[in-house]
Amino acid sequence: FYTGYGFAVINKRANRSVSLGKNFLYTKASDPIVEAANKKGEKVTHPYLNLIRASEDFSERDFWYNISTYLDLEGVYYLMAVRTVTKSGTVGNIQKFTLLNPYNIRPVCDSKGKLGGYVETRNTATREIPKEMIIPVKLLNPFKNDQPYALADAARDSQFTLKQANDF
Repeated sequence: FYTGYGFAVINKRANRSVSLGKNFLYTKASDPIVEAANKKGEKVTHPYLNLIRASEDFSERDFWYNISTYLDLEGVYYLMAVRTVTKSGTVGNIQKFTLLNPYNIRPVCDSKGKLGGYVETRNTATREIPKEMIIPVKLLNPFKNDQPYALADAARDSQFTLKQANDF
């Protein structure tokens, strides 16, 4: 399914997201913060952008490319924000981000549908991730509120028709 024209569109959008994320993402700040930064001769930058740019685990390009690609393929991306979470419920500041493959992540809900956390499964290894450490990025589904919606879902019928025509 993810070949030909469909793959080209997703790849093109991901590359454009990289360009937008790296070059045209600015931080709004209050006037006192901007004035203080100008006096120091610094540029106002959101602290999370600094974490993304300074990451040793992935490049800035990988960050924007993976999020865009998985949003287009699945309509959801799970970004892991590494931070301390205590048993009392105290959540610390984000220390770094970790890119995850959403195909390996499964939300875990209780019988009432309340999110309890996430489970990541890679090959035979499994780990539990607290819900406070995952930032789910979802494209809203116009037809079902509880499910994400992807570019691949929107193009599925036309992609199938094109593939059948090519096969014929």
